[in-house]
Amino acid sequence: MDPQELEVRYRHLVAAHRNGSLSQEKFLQACQELRLQDQQGIWWTIEGASGAWLYYDASRSAWLPPADGRGPAPQAASLPGLPGADTSGIVQAAAVIVLSAVLSFVLWTPFSWLPRIFLALVPPGNCSMYMYREGTPEMYLCSAMIAVFILLVPLLTALCVFLLRRQLAGLMARNLTKLPEGVRFLVAPALSTLFFVIVWAGAHYQTGGHTGFVPQKAFPALIGLFTFLTGRYGPEVQRSLSGFFAGRDKVPKFLRIVAVVLVPTLLALVITNQRRVTDPALKEQLVVLVGLVMGYLMLVPRSGDLLAGIKGLMARKGQQP
Repeated sequence: MDPQELEVRYRHLVAAHRNGSLSQEKFLQACQELRLQDQQGIWWTIEGASGAWLYYDASRSAWLPPADGRGPAPQAASLPGLPGADTSGIVQAAAVIVLSAVLSFVLWTPFSWLPRIFLALVPPGNCSMYMYREGTPEMYLCSAMIAVFILLVPLLTALCVFLLRRQLAGLMARNLTKLPEGVRFLVAPALSTLFFVIVWAGAHYQTGGHTGFVPQKAFPALIGLFTFLTGRYGPEVQRSLSGFFAGRDKVPKFLRIVAVVLVPTLLALVITNQRRVTDPALKEQLVVLVGLVMGYLMLVPRSGDLLAGIKGLMARKGQQP
């Protein structure tokens, strides 16, 4: 859909509202669905009350009027030769995968140093030293405690990132405009990849060569790709599943958060209920991907912007577009 078509649809809605065939509530609801994404990945809409163009600023989690008052161009400008000129998203997705994979491989060893030093100084031990029988609740409890111990440093690092989230978001917002428009779509996937590598590399530095759906060292690239896909195609997904999301929003957010935690946890318990767990890398990656999908379905705001939704949830001031 191009801007001209969106404006035509808006005028039809206004006419229907004025002649009484469309109520105020249904008019505003229909206007919320008038959205398009330009070649730079920026979402635009027409404000129902004024008819003015608004663009979605992910750094502020809000719809804002453009500085020049103009709407999106029919063919948005992009720097020659950059993937921002790709209208299908295929080239952009490929660029996201390459960048995210490079970041994951390059940062894998540095991000695992601190956990490795910690575990060298404070060995976690192993369950065999306690002579637990395989498959018993005691063995599962022992394994879980060691896993938490191994994850201690990565989780503390992630906690530091969480505590500094406002400063990091401000830094990103100040520097995003300095980048060429054609490459700004890479920023959110790169940040999500970096954040995930902190935890993933710290917990899997000994098994980085193992393979599930993809090698463990490359798995953070899928997180970056997921971030890109939900940002670019999320609104289309939500329009096709509008009934589901309308029903979901009637469920209290607390219960939805519980579902996000509970479903992957139960899946992990079911697929690892073995005397000796087979294909651990595959099962770990499956649980993470299911958790991502559950997080999107249960927590993403109706704008379709997962990154902005998470940021708004963390800051407790998210604004649903």
